Amino acid sequence: MRIHELRITGLGPYAGSETIEFDGLNEAGVLLLSGPTGSGKTTVLDAVCFAIYGEIPRAAKGSEIVSDHRKPDTVPEATVDFTVAGSRLRVTRSPEYRRPKKHRPDEFTTQKQSVKLERRSGTEWTEDCTGWTEANDRLRELVGMNADQFHQLVLLPQGKFARFLESGATERKELLETLFPGNDLAYVEDWLKDRARSDGEARNEKLRQISDRLEQARPDFETIVAELDEEEAASLPGFPAHDEPAPVIEWAGTVSAKLAELTAAAASRRKESQRAWEEAARALDAANRKRDLITQKAEAEERVNELEANTAWRNALASRIEAADRAASVVPAVRQARRQAEMASAEEALADELAAGLRSAEPAGTDEPAELEKLRADSGKQVAAIENFEREGLPRRRDLDRQIGERESELEALARGGPDTELARREAALTEAGKTRDTAREQLIEIRRRRTAGMAAELAGGLEPGMPCPVCGSTEHPGADHTDAPPVSEKEEAEAADRDAASERALTAATQSRDAAEAESRSRMTKLKDGIASLGEERKRLLEKEQELAAGEAGPTARRERLEALVEQIDDYLGTKRKAAESREAADLAARSAEKEASNGGFADPGQAEAAWVEPGELGDLKDEAAGHDRELNQAKGLLGGALKEVDRNERVETAPLEEAAAEAAGLRDRDIETHATASERRQTFDGVTGEIPALFEQLKPLREAASRSAELNRMASGDNERRIKLSTYVLAVRLKQVIQAANRHLRLMSNDRYELVYSGDVEAHGASSGLGIRVFDSHTSETRSTGTFSGGESFYASLSLALGLAEVVQQESGGKPLETLFIDEGFGTLDSKTLDQVMDVIDDLREGGRTVGLVSHVDELRSRVAARIEVSTGKAGSSLRVVGV
Repeated sequence: MRIHELRITGLGPYAGSETIEFDGLNEAGVLLLSGPTGSGKTTVLDAVCFAIYGEIPRAAKGSEIVSDHRKPDTVPEATVDFTVAGSRLRVTRSPEYRRPKKHRPDEFTTQKQSVKLERRSGTEWTEDCTGWTEANDRLRELVGMNADQFHQLVLLPQGKFARFLESGATERKELLETLFPGNDLAYVEDWLKDRARSDGEARNEKLRQISDRLEQARPDFETIVAELDEEEAASLPGFPAHDEPAPVIEWAGTVSAKLAELTAAAASRRKESQRAWEEAARALDAANRKRDLITQKAEAEERVNELEANTAWRNALASRIEAADRAASVVPAVRQARRQAEMASAEEALADELAAGLRSAEPAGTDEPAELEKLRADSGKQVAAIENFEREGLPRRRDLDRQIGERESELEALARGGPDTELARREAALTEAGKTRDTAREQLIEIRRRRTAGMAAELAGGLEPGMPCPVCGSTEHPGADHTDAPPVSEKEEAEAADRDAASERALTAATQSRDAAEAESRSRMTKLKDGIASLGEERKRLLEKEQELAAGEAGPTARRERLEALVEQIDDYLGTKRKAAESREAADLAARSAEKEASNGGFADPGQAEAAWVEPGELGDLKDEAAGHDRELNQAKGLLGGALKEVDRNERVETAPLEEAAAEAAGLRDRDIETHATASERRQTFDGVTGEIPALFEQLKPLREAASRSAELNRMASGDNERRIKLSTYVLAVRLKQVIQAANRHLRLMSNDRYELVYSGDVEAHGASSGLGIRVFDSHTSETRSTGTFSGGESFYASLSLALGLAEVVQQESGGKPLETLFIDEGFGTLDSKTLDQVMDVIDDLREGGRTVGLVSHVDELRSRVAARIEVSTGKAGSSLRVVGV
C-alpha cells in the first residue's frame, strides 16, 4: 500500500483544509512528522486510519475527531489517495457532525456520516460505492487487513509494543488474537466446554429419568412389603440405588413376580365369591317370582268380578253408540236446511232495509222494478251530461277566468303607469338624457369662457409700455387683463363641443323613444279592453250552462255525485231482491230433503235425529271405553284360565332369609372384585413404570461414555495440564515464534548482534496463563534473562524489532500484499546517539523495494538526520501543516 496524497479538513486541531503530497516524500524514502506535543502529529495518522476504515485507534466513533476550531459551515472530512494491489483508489470520509440548518442558520441539525470510494482509470476518477458498510468491506478486502491490524502494522505504536515486550502472557494473547483473528481458537475451547456441560447434563437427565421411575414404583413396593407377613417380606430385595443397572433390573423382576402371584390369588378368590353370589341370587329370584304370581291371581279374580257387575251400563252404552251411528248420516242434512232458512231470512230483511233507504232518497219514487229501471236510466243520462261539462266546459270556464284576470291586471298597470312599465323606463331614460345634455352644455360654456379669458390674459402678458395694442392700437395699457387659471387649449374646447353635440343627439333619440312607447301603450290598452269583452261573453254562456246542470244544487259535480249514489242504491236493491227469492226457494228444498233423511234413518223427525247426535271425537271415546271394558274382562279371564290356573293363592312364600343370604354373598363378591382390581392395577402400574428401566440404562451407556470423553477433552483444552497451556494459547504460540524469528533479524542489526529474543513456554508463577513468554538471550553473557532487564533504549529497539517482525508475519498471512508505507510513532527520545544510528540503519534498510518509512517524533536530533519532513505548527485558530525538504 502506497499513499499519494492526504487531505484533512476540520478534524482534530486542523480547523481548515491541510493537504500533504506524499509522492515527493515517497521518493525520499524516510520522512519525519514533527511538531510540538499535542500539535496534531498523531491526528495525521488518525486521519489516514479514519478515511480507510471509518474509525480511529483511540475512539470507537469517528465523530470524536471533529475539530472544535472549524467554522460551523466547514464539512469535516479526510481524503486519502493511495495505491494498493495495483489499484489507484481515493476515499473521502466524513464523520457525523453538527451543522447550521439551511433556512434557519441560528439552529443546528445533525449531518449523518458519509463516504465515497473512487477508482482511477487513466486520468479519470469514477465512483465505486458510497455505502458506509459496503465501502468498509471493499477497503478491508483491498488492503488485506482490518483496522486493528492496520493500526498495529502500518501505524506502528512503539509504546504499545514495548508493553507487549514486557507484559505477561495474557496481554500478549489479547494483541495476538487481534492481529491473527483466524488463529483464535478460544471458540473451540468454549465449544468443548459447552459440549462437556451438555454431555454431562444429558447423562444426568437420563439418570434422573431412571431415578424418577424408581421413585414412582416405591409406593407400590412399600405397600407390598407392609401387606406381606414378615417371612415373605424378608424374601424380597431391598429398594436399590438408581445408578447401576443389574441391582435395579433384578429388584424390578422379583417384585413384578411377587405382584403377579398376589394378583392370581386375588383372581381365584373373586371367581369363587362370584359363583356363590349367583347361586344365592337365583334362589331369591325364584321365590320372588312365585310370590308375584300369587298376587297376580288375586288381582285378576277381583277385576273379573268388578267388570261383570257393570253389565247394565255396558248395554246402555251400546244402544247410545248405535243411535249415534245412525244420526251421523242424517244430521248434516238437517243442519244444512237450517242454515239455508236462516240465509233466506237474512237476505229478505236486507232487501226490506234497502227499499226503505231508496224511498228516503227519492220520496217521489217507488219500489216497483220497472219504474226503478226507468229512474235509473234517466239518472244515468244526467250523469253523462254533467261529466261531459266537467271534462270540457268547466276547464274552459276556469281558463277564461285566468285570461280575463291577466288582461285586467295588465290594463290596470298600463293605466297606472308604474315604474315597471316600458313607458316609465323610457321616461326615466329621457330625464337622464336631459340631465346629461345640460351638464355637457354647462361644461362647454365654462370652457369657452375660460378660453376667452386665457386669450385676453395671454395678449395682456405680451403688452409693453409704449408699444401699441394689437387689438386697439393704444400705446397705454392701464387695464390689461391678468389670470392665474391654467390656459384652455383649442383641443379641449373642441372635445367639450363634441360632448355637447353627442348629448343633444342622445336627448333627441330618448324623446322619440318615449313618444313611441306612449303610442304603443295606448294601442295595447285598446286591445286589452276588446279582449276582456269578448272573453266575458263566452264565460257568461258557460256559467249559465253550469247553473242549469246544477239544478238548484251546490253545483254540477254535487248533483252528479247524488245521482250516481241513487243509481248505486237502485242496483243494490234489485240485486238483493233477486238473491232473497233464490235463497228462499233453496231453503224450502233443503227442509224437505232433511225430513226424508230422518225418516230413512229411523227417526220420527229431524229433531229426534239431532237429539241422538254425538260429536265424532266424543263418539270415538265412547267406543274406546266400551272396547276397553271388553278387552280388560277377556284378559283377566284369560290369565285365570291359563298361566295362573295352577297357582295356589293361599300359599305363603318367605323371602327375607333368601334376601339376607344374597346380600351377604354380594358383599363378599364386591370385596374380592375390588381386591383383585387393586392388585391388578398395582401390578400394571409397577410393570409400566419399571418396564422402561432396562431401555433407559441402554440409553445411559453411550451418554456416560460421551460425557466422560468430552470432560477429558475440555480439561486438556482449558489449560488443566502440567504446562497450563490452553489450546488457543498453543496455536498463538506458533505465531509468536514466527514473529520472534522475524524480529530477531532486525534486533541483531540494532544491537550489534548482542541480543536475540527467545520463545518461552515455561509455567508462569502464581497460576497465571502460560505458553506465550518472551525472554532475551544476551550473547555477551551467554545468559537468557527477562526482557524487563532492558534499558530504555534497548527496550525501544527491541519493541521496534517486534513490531517490524509482527508486520512481516501479518503481511505474509494477508496474502503477501506489500506494506509500502510504514509509520513509527514516538520512542526515539530514549536512544543515545550510537543506538539511534543503529536504529536509523535498520530504518534505512526498510526502504528497500520502494517502502516509505515515516517517523513520528518531536526529537530535535531527528530533524538534522531526516531532510524530508512534515512539520506541524500550532496557533490560536488551530494547527497547520507544511512539507519541507522535497
